[in-house]
Amino acid sequence: MVENSELNKCLLLIEILFLLTLYQTVTYTQKYFTLLIFTFCFSFYGFGQSKTTDSVFDKVEQYIKEDNKEEALKLAIAQLESVTKNKTIPLQIKWNSKIGQLFSNNNNYPIALAYYNTALELSIKSKDSLAMANAYFDIGSLNLNEYTKITYKEQSLEVGTDKRDAAFNNFNYLLKNFKNIKNVENVFAKAYGNLTGIYGYISKYDEAEKSAEKAIEYYSTLKDTISIIGVKINLGISQIYQEEFEKAEQTYKDFLPLLKDTSNINILYYKGINFANLAHIYREQNRLKEANDYQEKSHKLSLIYIEKTSNRTLEEIEAKHNEDKARQEEIAKTNIEIEKREKEELWFGIAGLSGLSLLLFGTVLFRNSKLKARNLSLKLIQKEYSQQHELQKLKEQNQNKVLNATLEGRLKERKYIAQTLHDSVSALLSSANMHLQVVKKKSPSPIDELEKSQLIISEASEKVRDLSHKLISAVLLKFGLEHALFDICEKYSNQELQFELESEEKIPRFSQDCEIKMHNITEECINNIIKHSKATKATISLKLKENDLIIEITDNGIGFDTLKINPESGIGLSQIIARIDSVGGVIKITSEKNKGTKIFIEVPIDLI
Repeated sequence: MVENSELNKCLLLIEILFLLTLYQTVTYTQKYFTLLIFTFCFSFYGFGQSKTTDSVFDKVEQYIKEDNKEEALKLAIAQLESVTKNKTIPLQIKWNSKIGQLFSNNNNYPIALAYYNTALELSIKSKDSLAMANAYFDIGSLNLNEYTKITYKEQSLEVGTDKRDAAFNNFNYLLKNFKNIKNVENVFAKAYGNLTGIYGYISKYDEAEKSAEKAIEYYSTLKDTISIIGVKINLGISQIYQEEFEKAEQTYKDFLPLLKDTSNINILYYKGINFANLAHIYREQNRLKEANDYQEKSHKLSLIYIEKTSNRTLEEIEAKHNEDKARQEEIAKTNIEIEKREKEELWFGIAGLSGLSLLLFGTVLFRNSKLKARNLSLKLIQKEYSQQHELQKLKEQNQNKVLNATLEGRLKERKYIAQTLHDSVSALLSSANMHLQVVKKKSPSPIDELEKSQLIISEASEKVRDLSHKLISAVLLKFGLEHALFDICEKYSNQELQFELESEEKIPRFSQDCEIKMHNITEECINNIIKHSKATKATISLKLKENDLIIEITDNGIGFDTLKINPESGIGLSQIIARIDSVGGVIKITSEKNKGTKIFIEVPIDLI
């Protein structure tokens, strides 16, 4: 189907060729009018063009927010190439820093460092002091992140100390040389905060305390309450390590007024840590009643935090779903308006060109009017038929897109919830259990409440782990599709129905999203066999043909009528077909009554 803009171009060229042909045989006056028509044609075509520009940086940030790192990186690199060609140095600095951030967040530190160094070189070249300050901070933070990610043993080796010293030097150079420039407060606050951590690593607690106080001073100027609380908590921990318990107690009590608004999830989290650390201080001072009171308060806040975090995750998922839905509706509405406007412009152009042509070449057009009218009628009929055909095709494609979008949304939601439960909630529960274990070891006598708290936390951890595995198969994520399908066959086989997995060779790993999709599709087919086929035996076959994965699922059940597959059939096959189509694959279903069913699936994959 030719788009309206392309159709405009075609019509314009046809009209010009037609006029050029006549130009050779007309009088001087007619040639003058012909040139006027050329001018009108090009003016109209130029007037009808419009282009809408989007904020590319905002789009990259949106991709990052949606955890679509690949698209964010592609768009950022394309934009960097564009601004490099235009030699726009401030934008080159901006995009090099953003790409460095993307690689750093993905733990690809050498490539991230290369982009950060480029940003620094460009900042020095353009004498942009604030950009230089940010570049030194980014490079220092990169080295510190790399240092904190390696093992405790590696941190003490030369490779670890080099990274730590590099971070230390970058932060100190930044603080020493960029004091008198505007808008540097936020960078200085973060630099002092990071130096607090480095001094803590090397047990220089006095220096850590000085850096923390400077960070708090800058964050106070910026009115950044959350960051102030974080620094004060780390300051208190430093004082605990030095066994300055009275000083640490005063530190934690001093910022309790900042923790009143527990409707803020971050403040709720920090308040729980505050109470837990106070409980630890009181235990070290043998003030057991106060220690138990604050430990109980911390435990209650932890439970509230876990509940609110889970609820907020679900709310964020729902809000994102609604936002995506609204965006799609807005895009559809905009497309309709654009199409309507283009059609109006098209018909206006056709009418204008036809009118001028008729005025200039009335005699020629009169001779051929009947023939043209007949041809025009035929073209309109053909065009109408073609449009109806295309509309029907688009309607079917849109239905499939809506179905695929819904299924993709569910998959992302499940994956997001599973990752949140595994990475955040499980980690919090494990941390809480470790704290209780430490308290239990240091307690002179057994405390029943500690035992009960540990049992509750263990039970919660098991439930979180079970829910996480139900949402996304742990076997699939760790070992790949072949092992996950073997696990399903073992799990679902019984005396009445046996599942077998056949694989000609070991199936390699490919992209995780594709593995999850093919796992879910195969599991849906297996569920259909269990629910509807009345089979006694079913086989899942895996083959690799070049870069295509072939899955064959057969059973000896009662079969069904393949012509009756539709969204209302209730067996999920329409959804499976739509999902295979969305990844550019092929699916063939053959079934006969009382002779079983065979499903053949072939999809392209990207091997890792």
